[in-house]
Amino acid sequence: MIELNKIYNTDCIALMKEMHKQGIAVDSVITSPPYNNSRTVSKTHSAIDTISLRDSNCRYDVYRDNMSNEEYIAWTCNLFDLFDNILTRNGVVCYNVSYGNENPDVMWLMVAEVTRRTNFSAFDCIIWKKKSAFPNDSSTNKLTRICEYVILFARKNEIQTHFMNSEHEDVLNETASHYIARQNIIEAANNDEKCPFNNATYSSSLVTQLAEIYTPVNGLILDPFMGTGTTALAALMCNRRFIGSELSPNQCEWALNRLSSYGITAPTDVIVTEEHIDVQSHQIENKAVVTTNVTKTVEPVKKVAAQKPKAKVNNYNSMLSGF
Repeated sequence: MIELNKIYNTDCIALMKEMHKQGIAVDSVITSPPYNNSRTVSKTHSAIDTISLRDSNCRYDVYRDNMSNEEYIAWTCNLFDLFDNILTRNGVVCYNVSYGNENPDVMWLMVAEVTRRTNFSAFDCIIWKKKSAFPNDSSTNKLTRICEYVILFARKNEIQTHFMNSEHEDVLNETASHYIARQNIIEAANNDEKCPFNNATYSSSLVTQLAEIYTPVNGLILDPFMGTGTTALAALMCNRRFIGSELSPNQCEWALNRLSSYGITAPTDVIVTEEHIDVQSHQIENKAVVTTNVTKTVEPVKKVAAQKPKAKVNNYNSMLSGF
């Protein structure tokens, strides 16, 4: 059985299919997928293999971020079809993306095609203003980008009803009230730390703020591209739960070490599936079944969410029965 508060060393498509099979639903998806704008972008997608970040311009140790735009868009639409299967009613997808000089088109094309081909539409956009940015002093006509984007998606029939933690304040001597305005800009650090296996790590400050807006307290967050564990860490910091997947064994180990430094005991096993990804058909051929040593049954999210949430998260071990 799939456990909550655990990172799986497997492909996200395989994990989401297994979650759907087991009836596990999440309250939100908060993730930063590959942007498909590495300097090694080519017209064909190479097989997933281990590479040296020092000897290439790639961002990851076990994933080549170099699909063609057509392949990348089809792959992304497939992800959103799977999100549709495991996202609770009125759930939100927070999708951090950006564009690059090497491939400036793909971000905009992806958002348009997800809206056109899937059951989701982009209903809002948050600007992530980073603390710093390297100046783009090698080009005569490019700006220095200090911002990235978090595109917010909801199902087309839930655009007006999607979840958001809105705060009231009373006005006019408590005879009326209105919602406190939230601006669509978040200032947060570029990342938490450097990692030799990932040149595009995430910011727990950003994820915490997103989780507090678009995930209920004690709610469940999916990060299909968990990387170095930033979303897992942020979820625990703000009294949410998580499920994550990550292809790289090195990044899984890095993530578990980060969680351990916060008083969390790492699991004794890392769940691995050997899979072949056929990029043309965007299907996964499973060569091994995801197995765990878990004997308990994970209750559906709706039942778990009905429990009274803890006021504070001081003891992370109490939240991590899977670690």
